Amino acid sequence: MSEQTRGQLKWLTLAYASTLVLLIVVADCGSLAISYLASLPAVDKIGHFLLMGFLSYLANAALGVRRLRWKRVSVLAGSLVVAILVTAEELSQLWMTHRSFETADLAADLAGIWVFGRIALAVQGRSE
Repeated sequence: MSEQTRGQLKWLTLAYASTLVLLIVVADCGSLAISYLASLPAVDKIGHFLLMGFLSYLANAALGVRRLRWKRVSVLAGSLVVAILVTAEELSQLWMTHRSFETADLAADLAGIWVFGRIALAVQGRSE
C-alpha cells in the first residue's frame, strides 16, 4: 500500500472515529433518539459489532496491519488501541445517568474488533 493511500486511510479513520465520538457524546447526554431500533431483536448488538469492527478495520489498515509482540503474544496494534478505548468508553457508562453498561455490548464490540482485524489481515494479504 502506498504512503498516499495509507495517509488517506488515516484521515478516514480519524473522521470515522470522530463521528463515533459525536454519537457517543449525544448518547451520553440522553439525546440519541433511536429507541425504535432498540425494539428490534439484536439490532443494538449488531450495531456495536459493526461500528466498532469497522473502526478496527480502518485503524488496522491505516497502520499497515502492524503487530505488537510481547513474548509469544502477537496482537494487531489497531485492534489493541480500539479495544482499549472502547472498553474504557463502555465502562464509563457505569457512572452515566443516561447510559447503562451491558456486558453483551462490550462483548459485541470486542468480537467486531477481532473479526474486522482478521478481515484487515486478509485484505492486506497477511496471515497469523
